[in-house]
Amino acid sequence: MMKGIDLTMLAAANNAELHGENALVTGVCIDSREVKDGDLFIALAGSQSDGHQYLAKAAEQGAIAAVVESVQDLALPQIVVSDSLHALGVIAQLNRNAFQGKVIAITGSSGKTSCKNMLAAILDQVGNVCATHSNFNNEIGLPLTVQRLNESHDYAVLEMGAAKSGDIDYLVGIGQPHISAITNVNEAHIGGFGSIENTAKTKAEIYASLPADGWAIINRDDVFASDWRDSLSVQAAKGQLIECALTDSYANIYASAIEQDENGLHFNAHLRLADSESQLAITMNFLGTHNVRNALMAIAIAKALNVSDIAITQGLASVAPEKGRLCCLAGRNDLQLLDDSYNANPQSMYAAIDVLMSVGEQAENSIAVLGDMAELGDDAAAMHFNVGQYAALAGVNRLYAIGEFAAQVLAGFGPQASNDSEVNHSTDSVGQLFTSQDDLITQLLSSDCESSVVLVKGSRSAAMDNVVSALNANNSSNDLAQAGAK
Repeated sequence: MMKGIDLTMLAAANNAELHGENALVTGVCIDSREVKDGDLFIALAGSQSDGHQYLAKAAEQGAIAAVVESVQDLALPQIVVSDSLHALGVIAQLNRNAFQGKVIAITGSSGKTSCKNMLAAILDQVGNVCATHSNFNNEIGLPLTVQRLNESHDYAVLEMGAAKSGDIDYLVGIGQPHISAITNVNEAHIGGFGSIENTAKTKAEIYASLPADGWAIINRDDVFASDWRDSLSVQAAKGQLIECALTDSYANIYASAIEQDENGLHFNAHLRLADSESQLAITMNFLGTHNVRNALMAIAIAKALNVSDIAITQGLASVAPEKGRLCCLAGRNDLQLLDDSYNANPQSMYAAIDVLMSVGEQAENSIAVLGDMAELGDDAAAMHFNVGQYAALAGVNRLYAIGEFAAQVLAGFGPQASNDSEVNHSTDSVGQLFTSQDDLITQLLSSDCESSVVLVKGSRSAAMDNVVSALNANNSSNDLAQAGAK
């Protein structure tokens, strides 16, 4: 947190009353187990637990005060507000207002975490970066990221997620970015938005409040690119709009000579900005051509910040994908695992299947192990069918499906797929439905699947990371037992 922020200031910002003595605040925390000396503990009332029950624990850990919705019988200074979650955002905004560095915001239906990490790695070459940890990108996570900003930071790289209309607008109000980017728009969380058009409008809120000197980065390949371009005429007139595309040479930044092997990606990035043109040879520890586009977006943001070419190439070479995001792992049974179990939507399913076929070109078997995609609304069944169909057209040898929509995935995969709930161990069967992860894991560890390349993917609610843990050759027997107990 920035220096000089105290309880009186935080109470005033929230139009709230401070009960107890004033003190300087050095940090904000919502988990009593993670409180450090000088932290302000914010008691959030959630569906699973109520933070008000943990004030005593927070005080023991070193909290100097708490934000509460009702005064608690405890000798700890308390700021009483009507809504603790709203107060968390107000406090973060106060800290942001005191920050003098550059703030970058990235959103999108998919790819935003990878793009954020790529950019953070680039900026690490030239300054001190405060970036979103993990998936701290919502109305709780983003304020917690913003309150971490302090005088040592030169840049803030903020990932912004959305599950419904208005989410991005709220987060932008807290983060107040100088540079904003949308990686793409697709069907992710469409159940909460109602339509792909509403998704696009919500994502576009990231551009709405850019300052006069602000920059906008757009994905020229996206179906909504023209809408964004039309809304950004002010930035375009100032030369502060950068368009990226995978291979479209009309874009300001695009790629050529894209190559992929099991170790990652290699490509040339072409930059045409203002009156200059240049070309960068990029090597990254990522898989999937969709990550080329994420890298191009990161390059565009870096150029808006006047970062050197060498810092860009070194930064991109240094970064690796987060756990569960198309990581290549050695598996038991001589399997080569593609762990993409963190989350899923139709477009990311297609991209992961493309990687499976690319990496598995020399293997005897390519196996797609697919769990459900969540939050797709009324068209969920059709979207799962389409994923199965895409896998078949891509040439996947076997598809193992599990979950509520497994039958629809298999129906799309084709007539050879078995919709039987019984596990079929026949090597002639190219599609199988599983009703338990234990049976699925047993099949993957059988001689039928030995030495295969295996993609494991599904939404977080599908818990496909359990399958990865059970198959990972680097996990101990204790890790495997824990994975099976989940």
